[in-house]
Amino acid sequence: MHTTIKKLYIITVLGFLFNTLALAQPPAPKNSIQAGVDYMSLDFPDDLGYRYALRYARHLANDRLVLAATAGYLLTDNRSTSPDDITAAGNKRQRLTGDLTILFDFLKSSRHALRAGGGLSGWARQDDIIIARSRSSFSNSEATDVLISASVQRENVTALNVGWHATAEYEYLLPIELRPAVDSWWPI
Repeated sequence: MHTTIKKLYIITVLGFLFNTLALAQPPAPKNSIQAGVDYMSLDFPDDLGYRYALRYARHLANDRLVLAATAGYLLTDNRSTSPDDITAAGNKRQRLTGDLTILFDFLKSSRHALRAGGGLSGWARQDDIIIARSRSSFSNSEATDVLISASVQRENVTALNVGWHATAEYEYLLPIELRPAVDSWWPI
């Protein structure tokens, strides 16, 4: 009986020692908040711009399925130069965007995610765009054109639009030593 208790004691001590030294895989978060920047085109090639976005996501089915809601803001403001070197304020375009997205993760890894999906998009747009240019000139005695005036016709457009989007993303989970300490004061 004495040897049985001794064996049980050794097994118990080794079990506690192993449990304290073993590193457990951190549980996948059920919610996530992300901030990011997208590079987008409205009318290629002149209206490329950065969309600043904030996304809330709910992770389901062991992180294989993600439901996300994203809000974003985009502003493009470029200069336009005519053939006679007259520079005018170019097309100014603003977008306030909202996306609802469902994504599927193709990898079963806890540290890597390769997702693809799509969903519904809505955006409020406010555009101030150039639709026509005109110039007036006359020829002088030296046979050169003298510019008298130049004008630009603009159009203001304000609208609400709805459409669909497709997306693909890759995600890498940083090692726990490199992650910010947000988890300690804000449980998600």
